[in-house]
Amino acid sequence: MGVFRDEREAAMARVEELERENAALKAVAQERAGPPRARRRLFPLVLGVVMAAGALGGVFAWLFMARAAPPPREGALVRLGFQVERAGPRAVLGVTAVSDGVWAVGEGGWIGFRSERGWQTVPSGTEATLRAVTQSSAGQVFAVGARGTIVRFDSDARRWVPETSGVTEDLRAIACNTMEACVIAGARGVLLLSNGSRATPRQWERVATVVTADLAGVTFYNGGTFAAVVGGGGVVLRVADGAAVVQASGTDVDLYGVATDGNELLAVGAQGTVLRASTGSDAPWRVERIAGASFRTVGVARVEVDWGGGGSMGTSLLLVGDGASAWVPTPTSYPTPEPFLAVSLPSNGPWVSTTNQGTPGSRALLGSATGEVALSNGR
Repeated sequence: MGVFRDEREAAMARVEELERENAALKAVAQERAGPPRARRRLFPLVLGVVMAAGALGGVFAWLFMARAAPPPREGALVRLGFQVERAGPRAVLGVTAVSDGVWAVGEGGWIGFRSERGWQTVPSGTEATLRAVTQSSAGQVFAVGARGTIVRFDSDARRWVPETSGVTEDLRAIACNTMEACVIAGARGVLLLSNGSRATPRQWERVATVVTADLAGVTFYNGGTFAAVVGGGGVVLRVADGAAVVQASGTDVDLYGVATDGNELLAVGAQGTVLRASTGSDAPWRVERIAGASFRTVGVARVEVDWGGGGSMGTSLLLVGDGASAWVPTPTSYPTPEPFLAVSLPSNGPWVSTTNQGTPGSRALLGSATGEVALSNGR
């Protein structure tokens, strides 16, 4: 602090000296008013002295601010590189990673598989539009879609086979936990459950609900004990022990997806709406909004964030919007009032789907309305 005090006193003394010189020059100018030419020559000199005094004052202020408070940290840089590949001829409405590749499903019953040799179309046995695909912990892969369609990949026969859902409503989302329980969400409040069975074909039972809204997203949390289901009109359900309970969401906008990173549940919907809750069984939802956004889905990815000193956020939630943009929750270590950081997505979109569960390598997967799949550089 001694060096700083000496610099401040020297700066103040210099400013006072310049102010005295400026006052003396003004007096001379008033007493010896000469012809206009002389006054014009004197004015630049006076102006220069005043500007010099102001500059020294600015230097003094800068020195004080620089020593009194640290400079602001640089803005966070979100790194999420993608490679974009042509998967098929139609919109990719569901995508998931498995141990030996990536499955994608879409319009007209299209199913594609990506291996080390690239993408190939795999006959699905149905023309119904498929909207979601997932893998159980036992390695069973299921896809669901229009008119109550469920198909399962028979790994022994290497083909897709139909399963009986018992409903005719469109099925929009599916998730499975580590205990082999799977939940399917669909239109008009349809919920289907297959509880802990590895038998093929599975027995799907309808779960009674009091809602009639279209259900669009589902994920397991809290070690697979509970499933969160979201849908139209802000509907949120908690499924446990074969029963569905309505939870207060705090919003009436349509919700399209829900996912968890293991610590937090996050649901997204229209008008930039984001619902957040901890993974406790009765944790309340809090509503946030991102101006100008309208989300389609939410997934899980490994996101690299550089906030000046380098480092990684690790596995995070990825909120996918209508255009070529997405957002991730701000890491707690980054001091900013903004709850989300923007991520640029490839311009090949619009991206309409992503996986809502952790994938091998935590790679983010996106499906586009024009048949592309984007794979992030997960680590």
